[in-house]
Amino acid sequence: MALPFGPSNLLTWGIDATDPDTGERYADVIMLWVESESDKLALTQDPASPFFTTAHFDGHPSVLVRASRLREITTTELAELIQDAWLSRASKKRADVWLGGGGIGQV
Repeated sequence: MALPFGPSNLLTWGIDATDPDTGERYADVIMLWVESESDKLALTQDPASPFFTTAHFDGHPSVLVRASRLREITTTELAELIQDAWLSRASKKRADVWLGGGGIGQV
């Protein structure tokens, strides 16, 4: 999956995520905010899930997913995850407008 504004290897902030077994650096990690620790656990508990976390993100309301595994997530599920991530960070006013069908540009 290419990013529209340049190579993904230019987007590196902080500590790289690595495979816990091999130490391989994951160059394609995407972080998604979640509402709560229970939401995080629901997404990361199944070892077959494309979602994971690292010790660096312990206590942080987010999950990680590799871009190379996005095809394992349905478009509907991905849209819901992105909306939920945005809603978890949006102001109450903006969230209410969005959920009320107002959409972008109405606040």
